[in-house]
Amino acid sequence: MIDCVLNQTFKDFELILVDDGSPDKCGEIAEDYAKRDKRVRVLHKCNGGLADARNKALEIAKGEYTIQFDQDDWVELNCLEEMYATAKKNNADMVICDYYHNDEYSQTYGKQTPTALDHWSVLKDVLTGVLCGYCWNKLIKHVIYKRYGVKFPTEFYGCEDQYGMCQILIHDIKIAYLPKALCHYVYVQGSLSRHYDEKTFQNDLVVRDMFTQLLVDTPMKEIAFRSKSAGIYERAFLFGKDLYSSSQFKESFKEYFPYVQSHGIMKCMYSLSQQGHYQLARRVFAILFEGKQIYKRIKKTFG
Repeated sequence: MIDCVLNQTFKDFELILVDDGSPDKCGEIAEDYAKRDKRVRVLHKCNGGLADARNKALEIAKGEYTIQFDQDDWVELNCLEEMYATAKKNNADMVICDYYHNDEYSQTYGKQTPTALDHWSVLKDVLTGVLCGYCWNKLIKHVIYKRYGVKFPTEFYGCEDQYGMCQILIHDIKIAYLPKALCHYVYVQGSLSRHYDEKTFQNDLVVRDMFTQLLVDTPMKEIAFRSKSAGIYERAFLFGKDLYSSSQFKESFKEYFPYVQSHGIMKCMYSLSQQGHYQLARRVFAILFEGKQIYKRIKKTFG
């Protein structure tokens, strides 16, 4: 990602690299880039997590606009030039662009067309998944963060960037859309063995409560509550097989099930779980998941 940024066709920028207490040589690598390119600034700090790293970088940023890239992703070489030109042309506070979804097997196009460009519509799109809540495809006027006191939350993990975007989008900002894929989101093929425990469940409750409280005086409160309630159910289904028996799952998550908006096979799996057959549904889903992975590998190999 660093080389992608430094080789942009747009040259007038600063690149802030945050060494978040990395135990490896990331800090040394960052300093080496700073020695070779005066546009690079390095921030060394004790490990505080992604949200804290974002906040600290924004505190020292000097640019008119900011965009936050993840280290594992990459961007087209004209990304900054095209997004900045769109921002200036529209006098926009936020520019949203399309992206590519890359995994080890394929590349697909991710449309990010907002339902409308007013801030309430874009906020609703982010909450309901019409638009992604990530930072890496959004160029944002730097003063917006300071004007509205926007901070990425350190109280929970997961959805931090979406929460930051919601803090911005509750305000009447000017938004522009650039219908070009300029960012590449690199997805590492997932596993169904991700750790899940009571702490995970409690974190998901905190996420829902904080989103709901953020939006308590807005038209989006109920949408946020429903969306995050559905997320609680969906994550428990995917990763809770070693924690819940079928009867425990049915009882523990029955209050969240009505908020799940799913279709096709997932609707069947969720419904089966709420009939007291969670472990069976989870095994069937695992078989289908692995079958899809095999199909992707075969397709890549033989075209």
